[in-house]
Amino acid sequence: MKIFNKKILVLFIIVAIIAVIFRLFLLDWIIETGFEIASGKILKTKVSIDGLHLGLTDGRLTFNRLMVLDKKNKSRSLVSLGETETKINLKALLRSQLDIELIKISGVEVGGEFIYKDNQEANEEAMKKNKKPSQLASYYEMDKISDRLNIAEITNLDSLATFKRISEASTNIDRVSAELLRGMGNSDLDDRVNQLSKDWSLLQKNQPKSVTDYADYLKQLDEVKKQLDLVNDKINERKNLVQNSYDKGTQEIIAIKKQSDTDIKTINNKIDLISSKQNNFVSEIIGDRYMAYIDKAKFVFDIIKKLKNKKSDKPSWKEKIFFKGTDIPFQIRDQKPKVLIEKILLSGWWGKKDSSNEFLAVISELTSDQRVRNKTTKLRIKSKEYSSIKRTDIFAEMDNRKDTDIISVNINSLGNPLNRSYWDLAQIPFEIISGNFGVSGNIKMVGNDFTTVLQVNTDKTKFKKDENYNNGNFLHLMLASVFEHNDKFQLTVSMRGDVFAIDSNIDELLGKEYSAFIENKKKEIKEQFQKEFDKQVRLQTASLTDQMNSAKKNLEQQFSEENKKAEAELNKISKELQKVEQAIKAEENKINKQIQSENNKIQDSINQGLKSLFK
Repeated sequence: MKIFNKKILVLFIIVAIIAVIFRLFLLDWIIETGFEIASGKILKTKVSIDGLHLGLTDGRLTFNRLMVLDKKNKSRSLVSLGETETKINLKALLRSQLDIELIKISGVEVGGEFIYKDNQEANEEAMKKNKKPSQLASYYEMDKISDRLNIAEITNLDSLATFKRISEASTNIDRVSAELLRGMGNSDLDDRVNQLSKDWSLLQKNQPKSVTDYADYLKQLDEVKKQLDLVNDKINERKNLVQNSYDKGTQEIIAIKKQSDTDIKTINNKIDLISSKQNNFVSEIIGDRYMAYIDKAKFVFDIIKKLKNKKSDKPSWKEKIFFKGTDIPFQIRDQKPKVLIEKILLSGWWGKKDSSNEFLAVISELTSDQRVRNKTTKLRIKSKEYSSIKRTDIFAEMDNRKDTDIISVNINSLGNPLNRSYWDLAQIPFEIISGNFGVSGNIKMVGNDFTTVLQVNTDKTKFKKDENYNNGNFLHLMLASVFEHNDKFQLTVSMRGDVFAIDSNIDELLGKEYSAFIENKKKEIKEQFQKEFDKQVRLQTASLTDQMNSAKKNLEQQFSEENKKAEAELNKISKELQKVEQAIKAEENKINKQIQSENNKIQDSINQGLKSLFK
């Protein structure tokens, strides 16, 4: 009996140890693995869950992190849930009913690496580890148009090359002009003419006195004629040299003008090519990236959809929370659940690896009585750069009063964020929905601050009833994501009183309403982008055309002036050459006359001598 009791005791201890091991080490792992496999099957991608723990006594299911990975790149997460706690009614679960009494999510991130501790050092360290930028879409990136379209590349490279060629052409024109001027020099011709004059003077002084002297005189005349021929040859040679230089310079100038025209045509063709591709650009930047963001963000709400309870037969209320803008429609159905989402984080880089844009939402408990008692609900958007101390705060606040809600939006510049495109900040859109009506407008710029104050009357009798919103006060403020990495903005929306109600139909908002909203938003963004794009291309084209026309005009004027100078110089040298030829011809005639006269005298002397010999 004692042995039997010992065996039972040992068996009991072994079973207890196995049960404890199973509970401590295996049960949570089995549930965690089952959730991962089931979620992966549903979402058709890999799901990773860390630190899952099931409380058997209180029905609490907690985990440290849940990550839904990108189908194409498993090293990237599409969405991450931070420390999450869910309380399930175990009695209802035994009756095959899923009754979720509490969902508490410490953080939700779309894209990037999840940061679930509000610790600055941990945030910075996580940012450094995440090497690839998030694919989170930004509504407005108009100040990046020049980079995207390579307009800057056109103006900075091609036009500079063209102007460089024009500058070289101007230098070449100066060189050609100098060659023409050098070719017009006639100092050597002057020396030849002077030498002929000296030779002629000597001939005049040394008249032949005998037949022997006359023979030497004839030799000197032959030498003078040879010199005259040499002068004529030199004149013809100089004429040809000048004409060749002029022709060469003219051809070079024509080639330079032709190249400049080709450069201008190339630039215009490149701008036309970019203009023809603008629709593809709009689709790529606005459509694809925006839809990629929507697809990723939808995972969050698909997960919530899987966790929500089945619809009750007779729900006691049906209201909606409809977040527009950068948010996604979000609603939880049931009278009992308390939902606490402490932080929603959307992070990504805009140009630098050490900066990020964050979207954080702190939502107070939503209870079945549709009231948030003594709570403040805040939505905060901030963009930060760790290497900069600049900061700009944006905040909006709604205080419940008797008949009127005062909604103020202030953007106070504490740094100098206005070195960016004026279009971004001056056109920040916002939309306010309160009760059964909506008001929208633009934040206006006043100096370095942007301020607007709207006074909204919430008297329900003055507005048409809208079933999409409850009869209490509901506020939503939407600002587009126009923040750059080198600016700091913080948006805080404070709401007190009857703020939120809860909707029972998540499928409806993820259906037609949701699709229509997205399509309208895409159409609006595309129209705004198209308008700004056309403006940018028009300005760039006009500026470039003016520069090219100015350069062509200056070049043609310079060509014309140089041509006139060259023609004037040629006319001048032609006149000089004509004078030289006339002088030489005159001298030659004088020499011929004198030679003829001397010949006549010599002939007379010879005749007289002959007569005297025959007498």
